Amino acid sequence: MKKIEDIFNTLPKAVMTAEERTRIREAVSTFIAEHPVVSPLVAARISPFTKLLSLDFVQAHAFQALALILLVACGGITVAAQNALPGDPLYAVKLNVNEELPGLFAFSTQAKADYEAGLAERRLNEVTSLSAEGKLTPEARTQIEANLQAHVDNVEKSVNKLQSENDARGAVEVSSDLASTLHAHEQVLLDLSSRSDEAGEVASTLRQQLGSISDHLTDLEEQVAGEETGDSEARARTKSEQAEDELSAAKSARADATTSVSEDVLDDADAQIDHALSELADGYTSLQNGSFNKAFVDFQSVIRYSKEAEVIIKAGVKYDLPADNDGDNASTTPEEGSTTPSEATSTDSLGATTTNATGTPTTTDESASTSTGEAGTSATTSTSTLLLEGSFSATSASPMPTQPGMLNKLLKAAQDVGL
Repeated sequence: MKKIEDIFNTLPKAVMTAEERTRIREAVSTFIAEHPVVSPLVAARISPFTKLLSLDFVQAHAFQALALILLVACGGITVAAQNALPGDPLYAVKLNVNEELPGLFAFSTQAKADYEAGLAERRLNEVTSLSAEGKLTPEARTQIEANLQAHVDNVEKSVNKLQSENDARGAVEVSSDLASTLHAHEQVLLDLSSRSDEAGEVASTLRQQLGSISDHLTDLEEQVAGEETGDSEARARTKSEQAEDELSAAKSARADATTSVSEDVLDDADAQIDHALSELADGYTSLQNGSFNKAFVDFQSVIRYSKEAEVIIKAGVKYDLPADNDGDNASTTPEEGSTTPSEATSTDSLGATTTNATGTPTTTDESASTSTGEAGTSATTSTSTLLLEGSFSATSASPMPTQPGMLNKLLKAAQDVGL
C-alpha cells in the first residue's frame, strides 16, 4: 500500500497537456462506441477475455487495475521521464511511477528477481551515462548507490526465496545475471574514472557488492552441479542453445566494433569471450559425461561472460572509452615465442584472477596457421581470433582441425554429444 501512496504523492507534479487530455477523451469515446452494452443473451456467450474486464476481476486485482489507469492517465509524462537522470525534474516520476508500476505485475519469485535486477542495471546505466559526460556529482552518486543497494538486496532476497522453493537453478540464473551486470559495469566505470572521480568510487562499491554475490553464486553452482533431476538433460541442452546465442551475439558485437573502440576495450572483451569459450567447452564435456546439471552451470557461465563482453563493447562504442587505468584485463600482443592474448592475466566476473582463460597455457606455436599463398610462408592467427571471426563453430560438423588447445577441446566435446 505504501507504494501506491508514493505514486499518488507524485501525481500532483504530473500535469497532462491539453492534447493528451483530448487524446484520452477520444479513446474513451471510441471504446464506448465500439463496445455497446450487450443483452443478457449475448452476455451468456461473452468471451473469456471480456470476462477479465468484469467487476469481479477488477476487485480481485485492484492494484493492477489502478496501475493501468495511472499508466494511461499519465502516458505523456511517463514517456518523457523514461530517460531522466538524477537531477532532472522528471527523475522522481521515473523512479516512483515508471518503475514502480511494472513491479505490481511481477507475481512469481523469479519475475520479482528479474524486475529488481533490471532496475539495478538501470541505475548502473545512469551512473555510467553521467560519468561519461563528467556530470556525476557526489549527490547523484549517493542517490544512485542507495537505490542500487536496495535493488541488489531485493534480488538477493528473491534468490534466497528461490532456494527455499527448491529452485536452485533459477537462483543460479538470477545470481549469475546480477554478477555479470555488476562486474561489466565495474570495468566500464574504471575506464571512465579519468573523466569522473565519482565513477571510481562507484566501481569500488560494485566490487564490494560483487564479493558477497559471487560467494553465494559459487555455493549455488555447487549445489546445482551435485544434483540430478528428471529434466536435467533437457534443461542443460536448452541452456546450451541460449549460451550459443549469447556467445554469438558477443562475437558479433566484437567484430562490429573492431575499428570503433580502443585496443584496451577489445582486450577487455576478448578476455571475457575467452572465458566464455572455455566454459562452453566444459559444458559440452559435462554433457558427454552425463553430468547434465554441471553442464547447465557451465552454459550459464557462458551466458554471464558473453553478456559482460557485450556490455563492455557497447559502452566502449557509446562512450568512447579510454585505455584501461589499472590494466587488470589488458592483453599483450604476442611476439615470437611469447604467449597469446588468452594467457594474459584477467579478472573474471566472480573476482578470480586467472592467467589463462582456457585453463592450459597456449603459445603462438599452438596457433592456427593459414597460408599466405607464398611457398614456405604462413601467417599465424590465434585460436581465439579464429573463433571470434566465425572461422570455426562449436557445433561445426567439419573434420577436426589439427591445431591443439581450446579449439580442439571445444569441437571434440560438441561432436561427441552429437551437436
